[in-house]
Amino acid sequence: MDGGATWVLQRNASHSSNLLDVSFADINNGWAVGGEQLHTTDGGATWTKQSTGLSTSFSVYAVNPIVAYIGGVQDIANTSDAGATCS
Repeated sequence: MDGGATWVLQRNASHSSNLLDVSFADINNGWAVGGEQLHTTDGGATWTKQSTGLSTSFSVYAVNPIVAYIGGVQDIANTSDAGATCS
């Protein structure tokens, strides 16, 4: 919020899955991926696990608040409804 002068922890790092990439479509809507896929609609204050069918994901690209692509080991998942469903 202040150009990087201060940082606020937005996710407890006690999970066994590492996060490898993050992409935000705007200030509120974004995804973080790695051993799990997470979605936020409040700028990262809270994160919700999403089921993409990918066991591990390495990259994510948020096109807009409801469309995103996630790259896995051999597959790519995409959503056009903010992660309610993935294909």
